Amino acid sequence: MRKLIAKDLKIKFIETLNELDEFSYEEGNPFLIKIGTTKYFVFLKNLSSAYFKNPDITRVQLPYSDHFSKIFKADIPFIILGYDVDNDIVVSWNPENVKERLNAKSNVSLYSRYSLQEQVKDDEFQFGYLTNGEKIVLFKRENLIAFFNVALDLFKETDGTNAIPINSITKRKEPLTDKQRFVLWLQEKYSESSVKVYTYGVEKISKDLKEISELKKNSLFDIHNPVLLKELYTKWYSIKEFKEKDLIAKYQNSNSFKRYIDFREYEQTLNPKKSKSTQKKTEKESENTSTISEITDKELLQTIKPLLKKNQVLQAVEITSKYLGKQYKNMAFKDWYKIVSELYRKMN
Repeated sequence: MRKLIAKDLKIKFIETLNELDEFSYEEGNPFLIKIGTTKYFVFLKNLSSAYFKNPDITRVQLPYSDHFSKIFKADIPFIILGYDVDNDIVVSWNPENVKERLNAKSNVSLYSRYSLQEQVKDDEFQFGYLTNGEKIVLFKRENLIAFFNVALDLFKETDGTNAIPINSITKRKEPLTDKQRFVLWLQEKYSESSVKVYTYGVEKISKDLKEISELKKNSLFDIHNPVLLKELYTKWYSIKEFKEKDLIAKYQNSNSFKRYIDFREYEQTLNPKKSKSTQKKTEKESENTSTISEITDKELLQTIKPLLKKNQVLQAVEITSKYLGKQYKNMAFKDWYKIVSELYRKMN
């Protein structure tokens, strides 16, 4: 069986899930991913022959690793994904059982069957049962998004059925609201108590601004522009009553407003707006070619270069692909990776 090098294996994974706006991931392997508000630890491995007398048996191996200690302690599902390059399919094992076996010995093997891997259909989650009764789930790589919608449910009892149509058990998740994205961003940086304080603070300030007729929207969560938010902050804080209440609350309200502005500035770095001249230039370039070989957009370069200095190459690729993807629709994630990697090489 063919294998991919670790870098290419992760790119295969990320380029599939990158269609989700609420998808983010960390470096390394295993690594933490987040889809909306749900977190998973993921470990990507190539499937290979188990080298037994029965050539149908395939496996992935989990080496002993100190990295697993973090996974042991976290109340986060650990998803092992074995990849079959030849059939472009993925095999997964029950997260609960896998976590129990981590570091049990120098190498822990998880098994599959090649005969099952080669018969997976495009529109199904297929189930297999090993000789020890363990259940495995097999599916096409293109269905990774659908898999993570129902990952934990797939390992429940299914009355002995061998496959389930994907459309029968998955549904498209509604995009996160602005408030939910704000909470998600806060959770990365602050304690749960602070998250509640800041979220409530933004809602309270929204009511304050509506009282003085300065907020035309239903809530501050409906305003995305940091410049406009800073103007509203100045107006709000200029009101003596609000300023005094903020002092009594030990600046919890003003800090809530500041955190919300920080959040909107952060989102702006992920989706930097092009100037009119840059937009016209990009549109003109895209009329002449369906691909590009280097990044020339100044706003984008200002965003990704700090990431590259921190060796966060894949995150820079993700931002680049989303920023320029609509202009260059023929370019895949691996194409953006090649361009950003070349820029990274030149910087180092």
